[in-house]
Amino acid sequence: RGDGWHAPSFRPDGGALVDSHSSVDMPTRRSWISCPADTRSFEIDAVELNLPGGLQPSQVLTIPAKDGYPLPAVIHPPLGDVPASGAPLLVEIYGGPQSASASNRWRETTRLYREWLNRRGVGVLVVDNRSSAARGSGDSWPIAGQFGAIELDDTLAAVNWLQNHRDWVDADRIAINGWSFGGYMVTYAMTHSDVFAAGIAGGSVTDWREYDAFYTERYMGLPQTNPDGYRAGGVLASANKLSGDLLLIHGEVDDNVHPTGTLRLADRLQRAGIPFDLMIYTSAAHGVRDPNQVWHLRQTIDRFLTRSLDLAEIASDSHSRGGGDSETRKTP
Repeated sequence: RGDGWHAPSFRPDGGALVDSHSSVDMPTRRSWISCPADTRSFEIDAVELNLPGGLQPSQVLTIPAKDGYPLPAVIHPPLGDVPASGAPLLVEIYGGPQSASASNRWRETTRLYREWLNRRGVGVLVVDNRSSAARGSGDSWPIAGQFGAIELDDTLAAVNWLQNHRDWVDADRIAINGWSFGGYMVTYAMTHSDVFAAGIAGGSVTDWREYDAFYTERYMGLPQTNPDGYRAGGVLASANKLSGDLLLIHGEVDDNVHPTGTLRLADRLQRAGIPFDLMIYTSAAHGVRDPNQVWHLRQTIDRFLTRSLDLAEIASDSHSRGGGDSETRKTP
């Protein structure tokens, strides 16, 4: 019972289950429930937040694409007084087939980071395109033959809807952030549209001919039989059309999405005379896991957004680690 996300774990004999229940605004709580359901149940544990002022409520909804297709979305509005020109917006995206991001479940530190942005006056939109909405494999096949185009159209439709239905969006200060397929979507969006003032692309695929064949060929077919789709779905050929500030991030030993893709994009941008930011995390794989590097990553993103979206500076001591002592860390 209760809205949100339920993840049940059943006892082998089917006589009871443990339900892990959460929502966008509610940390996970686990309950023991006997079967038939509710003949006997009790809460086992729950994560409690002691956050000054509490979490600002989010908005879970669907946004219509241009053809009316319902796109799952979560909106985290900015806190405080919004200037007459509007508030900056950060669009968070993954976008890969059957991998939803905009679900009504607790996202741990990711949710707290969104709250941190909201308290700095930044709105956040999390949205899935029709392929990533995880409503069934059939919804993924419109993208067959070329990644990027339909996914971007759906994303831009969601951003346009938000501008028309929420009066706090500053159209000149919209950023986009993603990792892995999401990083690819950031680079594709910024080389195929001029909507975004800034983008943060982590662990990005830049040429689908160089990614995992088992994954890629499921949707794209063979490079030999679909050269136009691979060319159009990549971002190297369109690098000279980059619009907005771009931060590229990659792990040095990423064996999933190889860092050579990001370096090749960097080379194309350099040859085109286009400025950008680049951060490589030494010894990091496809995800940044080392606590010191995670902290550095968050600060790198904060500084980039502060500059690119013209945000108020955060306190100077929030960029320090106190000589590496974890107890002196000041976290959002």
